Amino acid sequence: MTPDWDFNELLLPVALWGMSLMIAMVPISNIALGTLPPEKMKGTYGLFNLTRNLGGAVRPAASASRAAFGVFELEQCRGT
Repeated sequence: MTPDWDFNELLLPVALWGMSLMIAMVPISNIALGTLPPEKMKGTYGLFNLTRNLGGAVRPAASASRAAFGVFELEQCRGT
């Protein structure tokens, strides 16, 4: 993967990643919330979604920052 990749080259891998992530979330949710009594389900499900959404936002941002820094370091090493 290089900075020269375009939309069409990334479409299939990103689509597969997104679909597999959604398929994986159903059993994870069932395992995490399946044994709770109904009166605790509302608050626990809210907390579960909060942590899932935060993880979904922080991880790509950290990866993008790391990738951008890696490209910067590579350019420094090449002297460009």
